[in-house]
Amino acid sequence: MRFVVALLIALIIPAAALAWTTQGGHTMAPNVYGIEVSGGFPDVQLAVYVPVQRHLEVALFATFHYFGPITKEEVRLGNSFGTRVKLNVVDRGRFQMSLLARPSFYVSYKPDIKVGIQASIPELVMGYDVMSRLHLHWGTRFSPTFLFTTDYRVSVHLPLLFHLGLEGRVAKNVNIFTTFEAGPIWGFGPGFDSCTPAPEQGMVQCNKLSRAPSLDAIFRAMVGFVFVFGKGLN
Repeated sequence: MRFVVALLIALIIPAAALAWTTQGGHTMAPNVYGIEVSGGFPDVQLAVYVPVQRHLEVALFATFHYFGPITKEEVRLGNSFGTRVKLNVVDRGRFQMSLLARPSFYVSYKPDIKVGIQASIPELVMGYDVMSRLHLHWGTRFSPTFLFTTDYRVSVHLPLLFHLGLEGRVAKNVNIFTTFEAGPIWGFGPGFDSCTPAPEQGMVQCNKLSRAPSLDAIFRAMVGFVFVFGKGLN
């Protein structure tokens, strides 16, 4: 409700066109830094934005995950730490388009312990300044993830996600945003041991089985705000 009220206020009060966004196709100007705090389902996130030069920015982020694919009922706890690198390639009037990569390191500690690396094929992010204080953004991303268990087994997860969201300005140096993301995720894992007790033999018998590829679905809904500061803020 607070987000809706703030967005309505932002649309009513006249202001200059958006000069920066963090979720859409814009990049922040040099010497402008940002802090993002966001939360929702299935994670919460903190990010710090550091512009490198015009049309290129870097953000360092830390995320706490408390759930996984919506097709799984089990709670999955973990953290990821990584970098978002955004390169603006089109900036024409109200329309912007950028390439975004977000490589990260992942640690899972429930239901089992795993560590992983998320590679990042550059995703496409597009945005359009609908009104003077409202930015619509959308895009796709494909981020292969490799997870390693404590017994050195490797599984591969291939998510193909589509996102849509809005970002609005509520003050000169504050934006609020909401983002919805969804798509399928394919999982591939190694063979695993199926072990059953054999009391008559006084031992445990294990058989090597193969694991079929899995298909699950991911849904993500986030709301957050970004505070920016610096000499280059207009």
